[in-house]
Order: sequence, then structure tokens, then C-alpha cells
Amino acid sequence: MPVYKLHYFPGRGKANPVRFVMAFAELEWTEGGIRERKDFLDLIDSGNLAPFNQVPLLLIDDTPFVQSGATIRYLANDLGLYGDASTAIEKYQVECHADGALDFYNKFVPYPFASDKEKFLKENIINVGMAKYMPIFNDLLKGKEFLGGSSASYADAILLCALEFAFDLAPEEAKKYDNIVAFNERMWAMDSFVKFKTSPNRQPIPDDQYKHDVDAGLGRI
Repeated sequence: MPVYKLHYFPGRGKANPVRFVMAFAELEWTEGGIRERKDFLDLIDSGNLAPFNQVPLLLIDDTPFVQSGATIRYLANDLGLYGDASTAIEKYQVECHADGALDFYNKFVPYPFASDKEKFLKENIINVGMAKYMPIFNDLLKGKEFLGGSSASYADAILLCALEFAFDLAPEEAKKYDNIVAFNERMWAMDSFVKFKTSPNRQPIPDDQYKHDVDAGLGRI
């Protein structure tokens, strides 16, 4: 069995979609938390963050994978996480949904760094991110168990990752979308996510400590 180790700050951020895809695939992994500038500089010096010197970094048997989107697509292809999709066009549709779900998730990532979190939540997340993506995904799920139909794919795992933030930060807004509510419950009831729900690799809502760790690691403080 390959050995997986994820290097990132101890929080959600850009690494969380990778975590959700690995959880969906029922992988076991350890995490290397970045809390200080030295931790980040050591990763750069190792050469594992090349060419862009960015995290998250996923090591698979010491082979480095960087850039979260590329890493997720590698896992999906390597582990066969496309659900029932088999043709090129069917796989394209899964990737299209996955990219849209990742775009949705990324609307939440700046939240812990906002100077006025309540304002950011209302103006950027609820009125922009959720207002755009929640109706789209609610319509995509109409009459279906998962985005692709009756079989879950990695795109569903990324959508669940985004919805975790949505239900954490704006639950009343998220509950307005019946198909999404049913999908969210269905995904968390899957054996892989039941296990992940209590895993130490699952991250809480990012707080001031997470912001401090990111700022320290990136040399901003």
C-alpha cells in the first residue's frame, strides 16, 4: 500500500478538497502541519514544492504532488474516482462538476483572513458565492442521488467539502436548497465519510490560530 503524507497548515484552506477526495477513496494518510516559517522553508529546501513553492504538498511514497487541482485529478485517475463515467465525454462532465465545486469551495478560503468576518460572510460568501453556486448545484442534483446520477465520484466529494463550509457558516441559507440538503445528508452517511467525520484529519472551522499559523508559515508575521 502506498504511504500518503499531506503537508499543509493545520486547517482547511487549499488542502481540504484533497482531504475530502482521499477520504472518499478511503485512504489513510498522515499530516505534516506547518506552524512556523522554518517548517515552510524546510519544505522549499527539500525541493518537493517545485516549481511554484506552494502548498499543499502530498507525498505518495516520497513522490511529491503539488498544486491541489492537479493533485486531485491525479488521485481521481489513479484510483478510479469517476463513478460510473467511462467515456471521455462522461469523464469530462465529472471533471466539469469537480472544477465548479472547487471554484465554489474557494469562495470560502479567504474567510479567516477577513478583517470583518461578518461583512465578508454576508457580502462575499452568502451574496456572491452561495448565491451563484447553491442554485446551480441544487438544479444539477434534481432527481439524482449524486452529480453524475446514481454513483458518487470525486466531484461529489469536492462539493461536500464546499458544503461543509456552507452549512458551518450559513446554515439557514444552505437549508433553503432541498436537493443540496438531501445530498449533504446522503454523502455524510457514506461509510467513508462516517469514518472521516471523527478522523483527526478532518479540520474545524478556521479560527485565529489557523490564521496565525498561515501568516507565520508564509513569513507575514
